[in-house]
Amino acid sequence: MPNKELRIIIADTSLSRLIQVEKSLNRLDYHRILPLQSCRDLWMLGNAFGITFDVLIANTRLISETESDLAFFCQTTNKVNHALLYGSQRTTLTETSLATAKTLVTSSIDVPGDELIEQFMTSIDPPSPWGCLKSLAWINGRCKTHRRALLSESDARLA
Repeated sequence: MPNKELRIIIADTSLSRLIQVEKSLNRLDYHRILPLQSCRDLWMLGNAFGITFDVLIANTRLISETESDLAFFCQTTNKVNHALLYGSQRTTLTETSLATAKTLVTSSIDVPGDELIEQFMTSIDPPSPWGCLKSLAWINGRCKTHRRALLSESDARLA
């Protein structure tokens, strides 16, 4: 089950790509999402507020009008824990810093699909090892009602 407390930023100049990425995240049951369409808003969030965001999914072309490097920003700021950057000229599968517990994935794909987003989110928010136990009857309490039904049937036979 996804961690519903993750704070996620999506940054892209294209509204259609923002909506597509947000829908992919919603299908994975992530809903604390902040869509941004300008580089200025992203820098302002990174510098002005004391909020730390868990995930940044951003188009690297968002900052093409500035001299800044989005990958460098993600690696040096303490405001973003994990980042998926798409639309890059180069592809880096995963860079993980064990000292800071940060993950940076850079992809040359124009728009990340459901599979890439799911793989990325699974790498930073792994499913609970106890999730498979949800379907067990004795955990859901169905065992007690089934046991009561059996006991009442046996009582009826004895009477």
